[in-house]
Amino acid sequence: MRRLIPILSACLLGGALPALAQETQPAVETGDVPAATLDLPAEAQTTEPQAAEGGAVPPLAELRDSATKLAEQIRKALAAGKEPPLHSDLAASLLIYDAFNRDVLRTLPADLATVKATCTPVMEAGLGYGRYLVGKKTGADAAAAKIQDELALAFAAEDLCAKRTLALTAAGLEGKDKKALQAAAETVAPMRTGALRIEIGMLRAQSDEAVNQANKMLLLGALREEPETLAESLTLAQRRTLVDEIDAAAGKVEPGIADQLGQLKAYFTKESCTGLCAIGPATPKPMTVAAPVSGPVDKPAPPRKLDPGR
Repeated sequence: MRRLIPILSACLLGGALPALAQETQPAVETGDVPAATLDLPAEAQTTEPQAAEGGAVPPLAELRDSATKLAEQIRKALAAGKEPPLHSDLAASLLIYDAFNRDVLRTLPADLATVKATCTPVMEAGLGYGRYLVGKKTGADAAAAKIQDELALAFAAEDLCAKRTLALTAAGLEGKDKKALQAAAETVAPMRTGALRIEIGMLRAQSDEAVNQANKMLLLGALREEPETLAESLTLAQRRTLVDEIDAAAGKVEPGIADQLGQLKAYFTKESCTGLCAIGPATPKPMTVAAPVSGPVDKPAPPRKLDPGR
């Protein structure tokens, strides 16, 4: 389990969504991915309807509230030298599920301000679990095993947030001139590099004996969700890195899982490079570990059937 720890600091602390977290998250000395800032208009507002007085809270607002509360509870627990909220506690379990609920995240509108407002607290909560592990001077293996459920949910949620952010960033850059695209590289590069790191971590979890089957399936479902968005955002070099990781994982898992990974691979073997792919190189630093994630989690829905040819 020891080999699982470094990837966590790379993925969660390095940041799959550094652009989203910078404004509200204290700086962390990781020596990894530089933070960037999304250039949102000052007048940008979330498009989610607000609840009428006495009415039900919209699901996205409820998720944001849960993620904010979870991040704060983790912060206070770590400051007091205690464990972060865990699934083993019923109240905490409900809060964790609500904070990382991908069914709700799938309803995000095509609005970058709303995605930012929603995904920032989600990532902050994930960062909290990452800091808990990084701060363990002894017993890090046991700690990683104990919170692998929480990590699996965090990874899957952040992966979806990353893909939605990349898709909207690409849409916002359509039709821009070369100068504007070059200026966007500073923002785009760390975003997609962080997303790639999470993807690699979830892939390596598939063959890791320390990760239980429920978490492997949860992460496999996340890998198979909206892969075309990530493929179109990565540079060709990053795609080749991911293809190598997919091949390595496929050689260590049962045939049924290997087949699903093969379908996933088809998205990343394409040589066309437009959109975010064409905006500056961003080769990730070498990684030699797999994503930490063990214990029962929510039952993942069956992954959507992939159609690489579409």
